[in-house]
Amino acid sequence: MDGGSARATPPEGVLSTWFITPAASSHAVTVRVKDGALSAEQRFSVGPPAGTVALALLGQLPVKGRDTETTIDIRVLTPKGALDAESPPPVLQANVGTIARIEPLEPGHYRASYVLPKTRYPEVAVIVAFAPWPHPGSVHGAIGSLLVPLATAINLPGVTERNAEMSIEIAGVTFGPTRAGPDGRFELPVVVPPGHRYARGLAIDRAGNRRVSRLDLRLPPVDQLACVMNPRRLPADGHSRARIICATSDPYGAPQENANVELRVSAGRRSERRAIQDGVYEWIYTAPSELPAAGKATTVSALWRQGRNVSRDELELELVQGPASSLSLRVGEPLVHYGGKLQVIAEVRDALGRPRDDATVTARAPLGSFGAPTRVAPGTWSLSYQPPGGGTASATTISLRAFGPAGSEPAELLTWVEDHEAFAAVTDLAGWPVPDQRLRVGNRTVTTGPDGAASLGPLRSGTLDVRHERWPGLSVRLHVLDEQTAWPVGTRPGSARVEQTLTLAPPTPVVVQFTVKGRTVTYWVEDPRGKILEDRAVAVNVLGAQIAGTRREGARTSVTLSAAPAQLSVSDVATGVTGVAEVTP
Repeated sequence: MDGGSARATPPEGVLSTWFITPAASSHAVTVRVKDGALSAEQRFSVGPPAGTVALALLGQLPVKGRDTETTIDIRVLTPKGALDAESPPPVLQANVGTIARIEPLEPGHYRASYVLPKTRYPEVAVIVAFAPWPHPGSVHGAIGSLLVPLATAINLPGVTERNAEMSIEIAGVTFGPTRAGPDGRFELPVVVPPGHRYARGLAIDRAGNRRVSRLDLRLPPVDQLACVMNPRRLPADGHSRARIICATSDPYGAPQENANVELRVSAGRRSERRAIQDGVYEWIYTAPSELPAAGKATTVSALWRQGRNVSRDELELELVQGPASSLSLRVGEPLVHYGGKLQVIAEVRDALGRPRDDATVTARAPLGSFGAPTRVAPGTWSLSYQPPGGGTASATTISLRAFGPAGSEPAELLTWVEDHEAFAAVTDLAGWPVPDQRLRVGNRTVTTGPDGAASLGPLRSGTLDVRHERWPGLSVRLHVLDEQTAWPVGTRPGSARVEQTLTLAPPTPVVVQFTVKGRTVTYWVEDPRGKILEDRAVAVNVLGAQIAGTRREGARTSVTLSAAPAQLSVSDVATGVTGVAEVTP
């Protein structure tokens, strides 16, 4: 091995596995494997291919009062300075004004429109960029920053000696002269750059006398801090991370070294601050393991105090629940008559055992059909199963599946095998399946379905290179050794499945139903589709005990037996259909 070290793990069947740790300075690791006359070699890239995001202002510096918008050139560059053709569009954030849009020009090259703030005082626009890799939710990637001094064009009013010539010097630039009126008032067009609080005024009266004065421009304190966070949406799992980058400026538009920027989080935790460029700092944020209370936002606040001037930036983070991870199924009785109906209850939970709303629940049966699922409680759905009107089968197996909810930002590409067929799925950072994602599989394209999965076809010996079409850094090379062995494979993500075998009974005009709690038996009569029948005449017989008490509520009757064990039978008088309940000690 070149560029790293390897640690072997116990073999699994035909597979030998090593964990590779790249050296700190390595940009690639080359691995060679040999077994007798057989050998293989492969080179693996380490880390993002991009090295930096270069931001440049196109044209002259914008001036408030004259300009409303300007253009920023964005180039995502490799460490060697070439455009990174596989880079995604970077995320841009400004302390003032807005980034209106980002348009691609060529791979790795973009152009953004920056809209100036509507305030009239001079200030510095601090723009910070982050190009995540290999997916939009990654904490890895290239960064860059741009400081844009925003001067302000104003008509500066003042009072001096009457009829005097007045000129004003700001930051070494002289404006005027202009002549004051008989009352000494004047108004002079000037351009005020940020950071310059005072101006120098020069008044010359008609006799040639010169008077120099210092003018306080009364500029308010300005924000000199901008932060970007990626991603802004994380699962509340206790280990998912985001990267926070803050850029600073001095009052004049130059990088501020040794800025004591503090970062506070309302939930979760953050790393220590790390300086990565002049005036640019970063933190790694780790999500908490609990969801916030309803209506409570999770915030990340950056604060930079410079005497009386305080710069702030606050970002909101969305913490989300994980996807469907487990599914349980309940039926009142695992028996259903041909032509009848059975209610099925499905309970969906996430990996932490919390009810998972917004999942999709589907059901299948080789015989009969299911009605549409109805949500009846958090994470709980009710479905009705209807077998056919008749048949000879004595049993059937129903299958329920839950997946989702659906995500939108791809973060992981996974492969697995089912019944000698290979599959791939795309999920977001929370594990939510991402539908409608185009994957390149060799020279063909497949698209993920509503559950984020796509079939790659039957297993055939060889390799399958699977790559996300838009985010090529998301890729898997699936090695198929034979029709039963492939690597790397996992399990279908963001979903759960459960099966239940049901007994199929012949058609019946009515069904006698029971519930038993201790020595109390409750009975009622239903039609084959589960509708309770009112005022049904029945015959009741008890073996091994006596009826100690009776209570009737609507169409249901409850009887308490004097002893246990005992047996209670209920016969529908009109049809002769009989049901039997056993009471145990």
